[in-house]
Amino acid sequence: MIKIKKILLPTDFSVHSDHALVYAVEFACNFDADICVLHVLRGPIYPVAYAIDVDFDALDTEMRISAETQLESTERKITLGGVHVESSLITGIPSPRSSPSRGKGNPTLSSWGPTDTER
Repeated sequence: MIKIKKILLPTDFSVHSDHALVYAVEFACNFDADICVLHVLRGPIYPVAYAIDVDFDALDTEMRISAETQLESTERKITLGGVHVESSLITGIPSPRSSPSRGKGNPTLSSWGPTDTER
């Protein structure tokens, strides 16, 4: 039998991510594994015409605080399941890398990773 030590749980804090969280906790309990929660925070992109009088530093701070709050909430849900959890909030532009689908109706396996990161 394989030994799983850590489970990566990327999240965008959507309902779909919450469903994935349930599965990750179940797997972690079954394999006595830790969960690593990852959220990639992408900065706002606006057309130049709309960027006049926008305080991007304040907007970035607000987005980061919101993401940190949501990460803490996700951590609490996981620890309630009795699982050790670590979380990371990184800033970058997601870079899609995917494997081809195996036919109609099968989802494409995708992974998203930052192209430019900061901790």
